Amino acid sequence: MGARQLFLQFADAHGYTRVARIQNPYNLLNLDFEYGLAEMALRENVGLIVYSPLAMGMLTGKYFHGDRPAGSRLDLFGRFFRYSNKRAQDAASHTRRCFESMASIQYMAVLRSLSAALLSPAPS
Repeated sequence: MGARQLFLQFADAHGYTRVARIQNPYNLLNLDFEYGLAEMALRENVGLIVYSPLAMGMLTGKYFHGDRPAGSRLDLFGRFFRYSNKRAQDAASHTRRCFESMASIQYMAVLRSLSAALLSPAPS
């Protein structure tokens, strides 16, 4: 049993207000919430406030290929290494390629729809 569950039980037993939300990192590069807390949160009706949904900028493309723009978090605070290791870099690159592919497919579908509309005979 985790500390959060103990706190919930203590609150219930002594009439204290229960925890309503927890704040944990949760993004495409960090799914730890799914493995350790999602079931408890659902069972105990405790919501999640997502911390670091863009993986500290890694999922925006800011740090691709090891870039560290001046003034960025990774530039200013070297201790943030969770998303700057090779595994995270590779996962972010793969995620970016997936989103780019989806965007290309969507773009082509829009072009195809426009072409069909332009080439179809005008209603009489």
